[in-house]
Formats: sequence, C-alpha cells, structure tokens
Amino acid sequence: MKKVIMSIVVAVFALFAVATTAFASGEVGEITSPDAGEAVSGMVTFSATYTDDDPSGVDWAVRSGTCGMDDAYTVFGNVGGHSDAYDWDGADFIFSADVSGLEDGDYCFIFNPREGSGDDAVRETQWFAVDNAPAKPTGLKRRSQDGVVYACGDTAKIQLFIPDWDDNTESDLSHYEYSSFNPGSQGLDEEVMFTSEFVYTGLWLPGEGTYGYAVRAVDEAGNKSEWSIDSETLEGSCQITYDSTRPEITLNLPDGGTYDGDVPFEATCNEDCSYINFWWTKKGEAFDPIDRQYHYVRTVGMLFNWTLDSLAPEYWKNDVRGPMDDGEYNVYAAGKDVAGNWARTPVQTFIIDRDLDDDGVLNAPDMCENTVDDVLLGELGTNRWAWYGLLWNTHSPAQNGKLKGKTKGPDFTVDMNDVHGCSCIQILDWLQANDPEEYGDMLGLYKYGCTKGIIEDFMELTAE
Repeated sequence: MKKVIMSIVVAVFALFAVATTAFASGEVGEITSPDAGEAVSGMVTFSATYTDDDPSGVDWAVRSGTCGMDDAYTVFGNVGGHSDAYDWDGADFIFSADVSGLEDGDYCFIFNPREGSGDDAVRETQWFAVDNAPAKPTGLKRRSQDGVVYACGDTAKIQLFIPDWDDNTESDLSHYEYSSFNPGSQGLDEEVMFTSEFVYTGLWLPGEGTYGYAVRAVDEAGNKSEWSIDSETLEGSCQITYDSTRPEITLNLPDGGTYDGDVPFEATCNEDCSYINFWWTKKGEAFDPIDRQYHYVRTVGMLFNWTLDSLAPEYWKNDVRGPMDDGEYNVYAAGKDVAGNWARTPVQTFIIDRDLDDDGVLNAPDMCENTVDDVLLGELGTNRWAWYGLLWNTHSPAQNGKLKGKTKGPDFTVDMNDVHGCSCIQILDWLQANDPEEYGDMLGLYKYGCTKGIIEDFMELTAE
C-alpha cells in the first residue's frame, strides 16, 4: 500500500491546516475524525461539530488529492451529484464509509456548514490518507513435480507438490505469511515468504489424509490482508487429500447369467471413481486393448450403469459393430478413483442366447416362448403338421418301427418364422384364446395335428 502524506502536503498541513475555526460572530467548526495525517483503512467514521445560534444545513465532501472545490475528485459527499447518507442535527455531523474500494493515497475531508445572513462562512478541511491492507492472495493451487496443476479440494496420489498462488503486484508489498496444516496438526506456522511459490527442498512425503495451506499478504506498513480461502485453519485453507489406496470395484452381474438381447452392466466403487471400463470378449479369446473391446463410462461417482446391446454392441467412442454371436463371454470392470488409483474386478461370465427355445426364431419376435415338441392327444393324422425334433413334420415319431402320418405335399411347407416360433399346440391355444367363437371346437386338431388351413389362419391373424 502506498505510503501516505507526500512531503509537500505535510509541509502545507504544518503551516496552514487548522482543525478548529472560531469567528467573532460566534460560529465554531471542528473536524474530530479522522485525525490530521491519519492513515485509515476499511470502515472509517468522518465526524465534525459546529456551534452556532441559528444552525442550518451542511455541505460536505471527501475528495481525492485536493481540498479545493473541484467536484470531479469527490468520492463521498452531498455535493457534485453525490447523495451519501449522513447524520446532521445542526451541531454534530457523522458519516461512515468503507474505504477499502478506494485507491491508496491522500484525501481531504471538507466540512462546510451553511451560514445565516450576517454570519461568517465556516469551511473546515482535514488531510488524511487511505492505506488499505493488501488484497488477499488468490489463485491458490498446487503443482506436481511434472507441472500438473491441482486445484484446492482435489484428491491425488501421494507425491511432492509445490503450493503456488497468483503474484501480488501492489508496489508496496513486503512479503507473504504462509501457514500449513497436516491432518490433525499444525505444519508451518506463519512462515515469512518473499515469493508466491513455496520452494520445497525436503524429501519428506506426506501420508494419506487431508492437508492444507493458507497465505496472506503483508505491505511495507505492516497491513495484513485476510487469509486466503477463508481462515488460518485446515478447514478454511486450500486443501488436498492424499490417497494411494486402490478402490474396491464390484461388478453387479449374475455370474453365468443368460441374456437374449440387452446385458445390463453395473459396477460400484466403494468411493468416488472417475470412470469405469466394461471389458468383454468371447470365452476362450483374450481381451484385446488394441481392438478396444470395452466401453468407457466417464463420470464421477460410485455407481456406473451401461447396457450392452448384443445386436449392436457399442465399443470405444461410438464404435458400433454387428451382432454378437450366441455363446459364453467373459467380462470384467476396471477404473480409477479420483486420486488416480486403478483397480479391476475378477472376470465373470455371461451367456448370449437369442433363441432360448431353439426353435430357430430369435427371442425378440418369438410369440411363443419355451416351445417344445408337440404332444398330441392321438397320432399325427394324414396331411397334418406338428412340431417335434426341431422341425415341422408330417411324420409322427417311430412307433413299433413305423412312421405314422403322410409325407407333406410339395405345395405347402411350414416355416417357423412364419408362425412366429409357435408349435401346433401353441397355435391352437392362441386361436382359442383370441377367437373362441370361431375356434371353440378343435378337439380333432388337438388329437391329430394342425391342418394347412388352421396354420394359414394363424399366419394371417398374426401378420404385422
């Protein structure tokens, strides 16, 4: 902060400045605060007294660098367009203001009561100086040995850090006071520093826990700024948490679970993690980081969810590929906590099976789940169809060494996709349930198998 009262001002004050003026007509004016030549900062009270038998109003001002009449230099007052609130009862004047927003330098308080007719004019002036404390340090941070910047509140692995903050460019800055805090104890206590970077020359590495530092600026007059961040405490300082312990990551997927389409991957960390990768590959094949056989979930938290679409699996960054083969796959989750400690889960397995009943129709369009061989009430009749042996047949299974039924004609075949994965019995059940009036009596069909006509009815009714 700039030193106060230029030598010429001191000389002028010594010769001419008068704090009290008395006139023969009885008026007496006196500035009582601030004192002549006083250096002030923060909240300042301006006060004056006036003695007169017929007091009236008052004009007053605080001006930068002059006690003259030029309103261009007025910073507080009730003249020159200013209307700052003050107290005045005709005898006592009081005005309070925060001068921390003013530039350091010399100022003049001018007190000018208004006079009645025949009274002498009273105009008191008082020189003082504004010498505010330095601005508190800003831009607090830490730099690692390789130049990586860590903000206050970050978490990092145990390593050497250099505390750093923005330079104070005020011309009368003297030095900084620096305090540090260890978990539960004081570190350095108001160490004097002449640079805005703490040069660490020791080899001591901290243990795990939360550490902090606070700093304040001191000018040549001894004025001290506020402590940076909040206070000279661990809680109010620029903190960093050292953490070199691996997180515990859990893959919440039933080991050996079977999925016909989407696989809901979920992983949890026992602390905040910055990302999770889900890795998967077909069983018997190696995990391939070059081919990027994983999906990256980047967020900060403890719960990570992502759904693998086995029909259109998305790998690294929008790399969507073709359908995954049915079969068994290995999977694990890996990631880092916010301090950068890496961990992974054990490998688990899951199964992709998009045709769970092995009827040749994928599960998504399959109207009839768990299709099994038809069991008729009788034997398969002539020109009848039933599903068994993973085929639509017009031959019954061998009985006494003979096949029952008649070979299907070349003019009609049944495709399992056309009947949406349904067997004969399932077709009959669906027709009875959806149109009991039309298909209420189908005992012969349940006994001898489905006819061409009944199959075509079902195909027509269920066509999209």
